[in-house]
Formats: sequence, structure tokens, C-alpha cells
Amino acid sequence: RSSFRVRGDVEARLAITHRARSVIGGQVRLKQEAADFVWAQNAGDHSWQRVIAVMTLTLLPLIALAVISQHVIMPSIMELGKEEKAARSVAIALYLGGVFAIAVALLCLGTKLIHKRDPRSLLTFGNRFPVGRILMGFALYAVLFLIIRAITKPGAITNSIGDKGIETLAITALPLALALVCQGGGEEVLMRSYLPQVLTRWFKRPLVALLIPAVIFAALHFIYGPNAFAFSGMFALFATAVVLMTGGVGEIAGAHAANNFLIAWLFSDLTEATKGDPSSLDWNVIAADVCIFAGFLGCLFGAHLWAARDTQKAPD
Repeated sequence: RSSFRVRGDVEARLAITHRARSVIGGQVRLKQEAADFVWAQNAGDHSWQRVIAVMTLTLLPLIALAVISQHVIMPSIMELGKEEKAARSVAIALYLGGVFAIAVALLCLGTKLIHKRDPRSLLTFGNRFPVGRILMGFALYAVLFLIIRAITKPGAITNSIGDKGIETLAITALPLALALVCQGGGEEVLMRSYLPQVLTRWFKRPLVALLIPAVIFAALHFIYGPNAFAFSGMFALFATAVVLMTGGVGEIAGAHAANNFLIAWLFSDLTEATKGDPSSLDWNVIAADVCIFAGFLGCLFGAHLWAARDTQKAPD
């Protein structure tokens, strides 16, 4: 009996040691992945002249497109009547998705030709295109969003479905999802990838390099009212944490797209969302957003520890 007890104690200690090593190893790998991503794997030339050239290549066509759309595209979309609200929302989403898709394509071109590094380094630490991570981030955020909305505002989901109709939701789901993946992903590539990578190479302070675009992101949403400003600030900090946790923008691009998609597809209309809300802060909404962010980060961290456990074999 004593030999069995001793052997059991030894096995228990070995198991505890293995779990501890798995957690520590997982954290070390996580930090290394985040560092590789933010430093762009120390690849390419990021002198200020090249950064200006890339930003010029990216922004000048977008400015020209914005001027044209202001006089041609948007007036045509806004002329759609109230009974065509779904079509108007899809049209705006496709327009925004197209703009950000062009922006990302030009940014990738500039990264390849001017910075002399692989454009895939804008997305993740390992030069891989993170389709699975984008889909996972989209699905996880959408589930958490709907659960929290069902708890905090009972009946809101069923009311929205009744107001919009099953047929309208079915028709608009795919074009809205594709367009808003481009839009949300484009914002994340710029704010959580390109700018932090450039600033990290300049100032050698990765955390500061991530926080500066977060402040810019929140400031750009100030005109939409205090609620949008507060949400944008919290989302920027949340997105920064996700990037540091995952070493890429795949998951947060999916989460950003899911947030915009559910608002435009189910709960509102893009024309209403872009007008802003001048009312005072809604603390219930802020608390709900914090719950979504905390749940998302908790699930990501748990998944990372699970993967770390599976990649290290227990001793015999």
C-alpha cells in the first residue's frame, strides 16, 4: 500500500510539474509570437521616407475615392426610401467594404515593394493568412454578443427579427458579412498592425506603439457621441490585449467584423449607426460591452493554455 501511495504521490507531482511547465511554456511562446508580430519579425526597411511613401500610396487613391463617393455614390444610396432600409444598409456596407479592401490591397503592395517584407506579416507572426482565426474571432464574438444582449435586453433579438423579417435577414446576411469583414479587418490591419509595427521599429517600445493607434482610433469616433467614443476607447484597449495575446490581428479582425455585422444586420441600420448618438453615456451598455470583451479574452486565454497542454507530452 505504501508503495502505491508513494507512486501515486510521485505521479501527482509530475502531473502538477507538467501542467506548470505547459502554462509557462505557453506564456513564453505567446510572448514570443506577440513580439515577432509587433516587431514585424525585424524584416524590411521602415525608415520615415518609406513610411511616407506607403501612406501616400494608400491614402491618395482613398481620398480621391472619398471625394467621388461624396458627390456620386452616397447621394444615390441615401435617396433610397425608408421602405428600402435593408438595401440601403447593404449598399453602405458594400461601399465601406470596398474602400477598406482597396486600402488593405494598397497597403500590402506598399509593404511588399517599399518596405521589402512579406505582406502576410501584417496579419500574423508566422507569415500565414489567418482565415481560421478570423472565422473563430467572428463566431466567438457573435455568440458572446447575442448571449449578453439576450440577458441585458430580453426580447430585443426576437423583436429585431420580427421587425426586419426572416426573408430580409436571409438576403442581407452574406453581403453584409463579407463587406464588414473587409471593413473591420481593414481597420484592424491599419490600427493594430501597420502603425504599431512602424512605431515599434522607430521607438523600440511595443506597448507604447500599440497604445498610440488605440488613442487615435478612439478619437476618430468622438464625433459620433459619448457612447460611441467610450465603446471605441474600450474596444481599442480590448483589441490591443487580443493582439498581445495572439500575436496577430486575425481574431480581433473577426471580432470587429462581428460587432459591426450584428449591429447593421440585426439591430440597426448603417445609416442610423453612422449618424451617432448625442445622448449621455449609457452605463448599462458599457457594462454589457465589458462583459463581452472579458468573455472573449477569457476564451482566448483558455484556448491558448489548452493548446499549450496538448503540445507538451507528459513524462512517463
